[in-house]
Parts: sequence; C-alpha cells; structure tokens
Amino acid sequence: MKKHRLAAVTAIVVVSLLSGCGANKPMPYKERQSEAWNITRAAGFTRLEDARLPEGVSDPNAYEATDLFWDAGYISSPFWSAVTTGFTAPEEVVLNALAVLMRVSSTTKDGRKGMFAWMPSDLAENEEDARRVMGDLLTKASLAAFAEVGATSATSTPPAHALQSFSWSGGNCTPVHAPCYLNVQADAPEKTVSPAMLGGYPALFFSTDTLWAFPHTASATKDENGHEFSPSAEWVAAFSKALPEWVFVYAPPKYIYIDKENKQANQTPVVFSQGRVKFFVKPSKG
Repeated sequence: MKKHRLAAVTAIVVVSLLSGCGANKPMPYKERQSEAWNITRAAGFTRLEDARLPEGVSDPNAYEATDLFWDAGYISSPFWSAVTTGFTAPEEVVLNALAVLMRVSSTTKDGRKGMFAWMPSDLAENEEDARRVMGDLLTKASLAAFAEVGATSATSTPPAHALQSFSWSGGNCTPVHAPCYLNVQADAPEKTVSPAMLGGYPALFFSTDTLWAFPHTASATKDENGHEFSPSAEWVAAFSKALPEWVFVYAPPKYIYIDKENKQANQTPVVFSQGRVKFFVKPSKG
C-alpha cells in the first residue's frame, strides 16, 4: 500500500514540474534588500550583495538620478556626482571602502555586463515575434543613445544571430578605438511570470544570455589614459532611458566610464533602469 501511495505522490510531483506550476509564481520582493538586489536576483544573479551604509551616510538610491551630471563637477565617489551633493569627505572614504567589499569576480555571471527583460506576453504573438519586438526596442534605444552622446551611426551587415548592426563614431569612440560597432541580438525568451517587483504578470523572460546591444570595438588598443574601449555612463543611461520599465542593464565594477574624459570607471556594480541608477545598498530604516 505504501508503495502505491509513494508512486502516486511521485507522479504528482513529476506532473507539477512538467506543467511549470512552481516556475509560474512571481519571485517575492524582499523589503530589506535594494531594488538592484531584488531585480538581479530574480534574473539569476547569485553573488551580488547589498552594502550597509553607516549611520548618517546618504542613501544614493534616494536621489532622482534621471539625467547625467558632469556639469556640476566630478567627485571620485563610487556613487558618482549625481548623488554626492550631501556627501562629506569622510563619507566618500566610507563609500570607496564599500566599493571594495562589493567587487565581484569577472569570471562569474555577476562580474560580466548584461541586460535582461520581462516582456509582457501580450506584446508578442509568438517567440519569433517577441524577438522582433525586443530587437526593435533595443535598436531604437541604441540610436537614441548615439544621438544623446553626439555620435553618428550607420547600418551595416549584421553577423550571424544578430538582428541589426551599426558602425558608429564620435562619443567616446576615439580614433584609437575605431572602428566601433553595435550588434543587436535577441534570442528566444522563456515563458514565465515577472517578479513581484514588476507586478507578477505573464512574461517572456530574456536573460543576459539572450540579449545584447552594447557598443564595442574590434580593437584592443588602449587610449592615452591606458584604457581599452568601454561604454560611457552617459550612453548607457540614455540607452536605458529609452527602454520600457521591464528592461534592465547591469554594469559590473569597472565596466563603464563615468566622466567624459574616460578617466574614471564605476567602482561598484549598478543597475540602470529608464535612465536611473540603482545601487546595491540596503534601504535606510524608517
């Protein structure tokens, strides 16, 4: 009798797994963690952790960093000029110390750049249509970002698996780095539901392995500052600002340059969403 009961239970478990019941529950939002932590954890990042700010240090996530900010003068805080208005020199030291604690290995998913999205299912009729819709969004956002940074672009023949390709110049594509390119890629998404943070709607999830639209160059030559090419924060912010709220861009430490002269890279991992910067910092109590 016990054997039959065990077999029945096993069959139920197998059916449940095949039907995807467990996978269709939205990932809950953890109030004690940052938005950056919640959204990257839902996307499959496992090694990123929030930093805890000491008492009296301003929470960078409390600022409306919707536009870029060099005109006010750059301060070498890892949280950048947009959120340094209320910082004192000792606070900047603390934040730089936190940056060291928040570094992640470049050999892990958490140490590599990426973008991910939970497209509402009703925006596409099928998988191929979803790829087309996503590709169009990334293409339009890329062109908007090029215009924002004063770069010029032209369409070129896309490589295999890419939906669209551009060659571009200007911005931070210096003669040393040229030629510069951008390929738009959107591979097959996965049927799921969005995390609770986004509402838990039926979604098509594009992981970091399926989406790509980052500026790059074929040259590994370093510029006069000793840097290989990397996108500017201005470009990434403009790119994300032109995308829906369900698309996110993740930048690991030292991936994007945050001043116009490409002299300083981000020291902490961050997430861009509709032009805003989300930091891995535990929410302030209150």
